[in-house]
Amino acid sequence: MKKYKCPKCKREYWGIYRRKTITEYKIIDNTENKGVKLYKGNWKTEEVVESKILGMRCMACGFETDGSDIVGCSGIRIENKNVVFVTDFWNKLNR
Repeated sequence: MKKYKCPKCKREYWGIYRRKTITEYKIIDNTENKGVKLYKGNWKTEEVVESKILGMRCMACGFETDGSDIVGCSGIRIENKNVVFVTDFWNKLNR
């Protein structure tokens, strides 16, 4: 099987990622001390937003890619439990 290396660090250490945005808050106390209002307590979670979009990045250097800049690959397809590296064989043949 062909090795698809990172164009930045030349290693093959890929990972799939998804973004998760967490919004947290603390309550500000109503009492005032010389113009300063304090907040207290633990952080409380207001909202968690997970994106449905998955991406691929090099876990060694953090380079994010869609596969088009990897040598010998024209793109990637992320499926249920695997990643398919789409070869650029036909693109080279048509040139």
